[in-house]
Amino acid sequence: MAMVSLYVPAYNTARTIRQCLEHVFAQTRPPDEVVVVDDGSEDETGAIAARCGVRVVRHEQNRGVGAARNTGLHAVRGDWVATVNADCVPEPQWLETLLRHIGQPGVVGAGGQMKEKFQQSLADRWRAHYLTQTHGTQLLVTPPFLYGSNSVFHREALLSVGGYNEIYRRSFEDVDLSTRMMKAGGRLIYDPAAVVWHLHRDTPLSAVRTMWQWDFFSLPPPTRLLPLLKRLEKNARRTRFFLWRNFWAGNFALLPLDALVLPYHSWLDLRWYWQHRRRRKGNVPPTIESKETR
Repeated sequence: MAMVSLYVPAYNTARTIRQCLEHVFAQTRPPDEVVVVDDGSEDETGAIAARCGVRVVRHEQNRGVGAARNTGLHAVRGDWVATVNADCVPEPQWLETLLRHIGQPGVVGAGGQMKEKFQQSLADRWRAHYLTQTHGTQLLVTPPFLYGSNSVFHREALLSVGGYNEIYRRSFEDVDLSTRMMKAGGRLIYDPAAVVWHLHRDTPLSAVRTMWQWDFFSLPPPTRLLPLLKRLEKNARRTRFFLWRNFWAGNFALLPLDALVLPYHSWLDLRWYWQHRRRRKGNVPPTIESKETR
């Protein structure tokens, strides 16, 4: 069978990287090589990964998830390239399940779903309620996209569309890549039987902030007044919808974080708008997503 490589993009994940790699090594069909891309971590992520016996490629400074994925893509040698996030642990048959789809006509990628391991705190329950990484329980051919936390792609197909777009420092790189691959004629498959478990823990602010980061590209970035006003209006509509739905569903515990969406997202949008204005006045080229939004 074709060689299968796996890379793990990692940034300040010392708490979870060992568990992630232990589960990678325990796969019923283990990868032929494993590479960890240490994206400028300020903790012991790289050292822990090296002690686990994998090859570590390090960025001297943090460059974002798009760049980390490209580094992983170019560092491995396999015909097929799998990836799992450093704060996730795959179930034993995860990779074997995805590789079953290799060889089907036109298939260039397959991916599964992520489930939340921790839901004890309010913030973690809120994240599990809203920030899901699943397309449901049915196998899908040509899903909307494959999640970056849980996928395997044909390496040449990835390279043929230019790899990942490095302007996406925190999120959306998976949506963008999947869209380009499908436009190029490739078939993608979503298999819900391929499961990874998310080990992340949130605070109320970090959970609500993650939603803002995920939503950043659904409307034009607020670099002009009209996009800013549209985003503020969307924040108000979304907050009303969340509060109404959870109130009538009896999910009263989630209401405080629902109410936090409007002021916190609006503040982040306003901050981005004013930062962009200052960059323009200083003739500094703006980036679509700076490190500050991570």
